[in-house]
Amino acid sequence: MSKPELYDQRVVRTKAQLVLTYHIAVACPLDRDEHCIILELDCDDDDACKPMQETIDHNVKGTAYEDMRGRFVLVGKFVYLKNAPRESSPFRLRVNRIDVLPKAS
Repeated sequence: MSKPELYDQRVVRTKAQLVLTYHIAVACPLDRDEHCIILELDCDDDDACKPMQETIDHNVKGTAYEDMRGRFVLVGKFVYLKNAPRESSPFRLRVNRIDVLPKAS
């Protein structure tokens, strides 16, 4: 996730730590909170997003609306936004599939 420009508009499958706060959901590398990218669910409507949202809701832990985290396998595309706010990356990860990352044994 540290070089999304290499994968612009290409479908990727990546292991990530999802971090949810009151205002935003970001995907970060599993081992650190750097190089995070804003996550968007890529669905036609709310009903289509429901299965992915339920997967997230049932597999994150932490303080509600402050810092909830979970480990997932995300499938989606990095998308460049021409008019992104300066304080954030111009890329978003538009996800169309989310699976729970199995715990290491």
